[in-house]
Amino acid sequence: MNCTIIPRELMFDPSVPGCFRPLTKQEKQKRNLPQEPPVDVFRNDPQEKLFRISCLNDDDGSLTLAIDSIRHFFYGDRDKLGNALLSRDSRKDCGIDLYYELSNYLLDNENWCKLLATEPLHICYAEFVKPLRLFIKNKLQEIEDRQNACREYF
Repeated sequence: MNCTIIPRELMFDPSVPGCFRPLTKQEKQKRNLPQEPPVDVFRNDPQEKLFRISCLNDDDGSLTLAIDSIRHFFYGDRDKLGNALLSRDSRKDCGIDLYYELSNYLLDNENWCKLLATEPLHICYAEFVKPLRLFIKNKLQEIEDRQNACREYF
């Protein structure tokens, strides 16, 4: 009896000579089953997702400002954002109103907010929070550059 082994039906196993062995019938059946989607324990709780995302490393404060602005504009948390933006609002010095810029950005991307209630945590961060964080980081850098230019000019 001549047995032909197809390479994709081999499994790495260091306990056998040659380090490869044929897959068993159960392993082949398990491989052919559809994969289960990853479990999202915060499926319908956008506030909990935002809380979990806010625990990430935030060196320049842009993530905190992004999370606070999402809570403010979409979930009615009116307290935190005003205080955070008052300390960073530089419209007198350089002509950029950070609150206005954030509200326009979030209004344009309002449909992305629905991700928080429907998508897993990693997708919410990658598709909605991370771009907002980068937008805020760029605006803060632009404010700082304009303030430095104004100081040098006067």
